[in-house]
Amino acid sequence: RLENYDARLEVFPSPSEVLAAGCFYKRLHGAIEQVVKGAAEPVLQPRNSDSGYDCGVELEARAALGRLWRGLDRFWCAGNASFIRSEVRVSELSQNGSERHPLQGQADYLVNGALNFASPGGRVEASALVSATGKRLRALAFLPLPDIYEHPSTSLDATVTWAPARSARVKLAARNLLDPAIRSLQGGREVSSCHRGRSFSLGLSWGS
Repeated sequence: RLENYDARLEVFPSPSEVLAAGCFYKRLHGAIEQVVKGAAEPVLQPRNSDSGYDCGVELEARAALGRLWRGLDRFWCAGNASFIRSEVRVSELSQNGSERHPLQGQADYLVNGALNFASPGGRVEASALVSATGKRLRALAFLPLPDIYEHPSTSLDATVTWAPARSARVKLAARNLLDPAIRSLQGGREVSSCHRGRSFSLGLSWGS
C-alpha cells in the first residue's frame, strides 16, 4: 500500500517538442521485498517491511535539432532522467537486511537518450537509444552479511526502417549492443556476473 504525491510542469515549444520537469513522493506501507534466508542452501523468500518512502525528480526533453542548424532538420532528439532517493525500514528484531536500506529494485538514477532520423517522405527512419541504470538493491542478506546490490550498467539499441514501397516495410533492429556485464556485489565480493547477450532481428511487413 502506498500514498502517492506528484507535480509536473510541461512546456511545448512546438506540437512535436516538449520540456518538462516533475517531482514525486511515495509513502510506502508494508513494501514486499526479497530476502535471503539462512539455511544449508540459502533461499529467497518475500517479506513485508515496516514502512518507507520513495521520492525523486524527473526531467524530460524532446526537440528538433533543426533549431540549431537547418542541415539537421531531419533529426530530433529526446531524453529523460530520474534521480531518486528511497528508504525502507524494517523491525530492529529482523535478522534479514540492514534496518534502513533503499527500496529493493529501485535504481538511484535512470537516464535515457534517443537520436532519431527521418528521410523526406519518411521512407527511411533510424533511431539509436542509450539507457543507463544506477545502483540498486537486489536482495536483503541474512545478518551479519551485507545486502546484495546490482551495480550500474548502460545499454545501447538501434533500429533502421526502410519502406521500399507504399505498403512494404523492412526493419532491422539491434539490441544491447554494448552487452555490459550485469554484476551483483555483496560488500566487496562479487556474487554473480552475466552478459545478457546482443540480439539482432530483421522483419518484413506488408499491408494494404
